[in-house]
Amino acid sequence: YELRHKVLRPNQTLEDCKYPGDDQAKHFAIYEDARVVAIASLYKEPNDLIDKSAHWRLRGMATDDSVRGNGYGQIILQACIDFALKEGCLWCKARTSACGFYEKNGLKKYGDEFEITPIGPHYVMAII
Repeated sequence: YELRHKVLRPNQTLEDCKYPGDDQAKHFAIYEDARVVAIASLYKEPNDLIDKSAHWRLRGMATDDSVRGNGYGQIILQACIDFALKEGCLWCKARTSACGFYEKNGLKKYGDEFEITPIGPHYVMAII
């Protein structure tokens, strides 16, 4: 939760970084010197924009600033994609500023840009 808070929701409380379904999600992490430096979580959650029977929603993906640029984000995203595609698809609500990263890794936009208050503009993105 600390990395989610630090990277994704620094202006909110640590409690806001606890998502419904965390206890049943699949969590991925990269450690460096016993410290969590990159994270992502997958939740079984459908999305009406995507025509697939099994959906895995990617949430809480974050890389610590101290290791950004080392490829950890791409490594953890690929692990999530590999896991999700075994059963269906992977989708997320991507911050508009991160869409280029997701597109580079095979995800495509679905629908129009929308706002998540107080976080900012997003797109639904998926890889099928």
